[in-house]
Amino acid sequence: MLIKPLGTSQTLDLIENASDLDNAKCVLASNGGEQKRFVLLAEGSTIVASVCLPRYSMVKIRKDKAQKIFAAQGQAGSGDATNVTFTKISFTD
Repeated sequence: MLIKPLGTSQTLDLIENASDLDNAKCVLASNGGEQKRFVLLAEGSTIVASVCLPRYSMVKIRKDKAQKIFAAQGQAGSGDATNVTFTKISFTD
């Protein structure tokens, strides 16, 4: 998998720390932890989409520029620190 980073990695735990990652439309989410985590997209304070990120995995996520992204331990967006990092990337194969 070839990735072109367009910024630095950020940890965005829980909705109060959510970010649009400088209006990113493509984001690499990496889970370096031993437990599955959830990656969620929000519009304002409303969660509009989510995906489960298995332990020790990464996924490319396509999102609208204004949507904010964050990670949580629970499917509803709850929990503590997640060890998930997010990086704005260009579109790749």
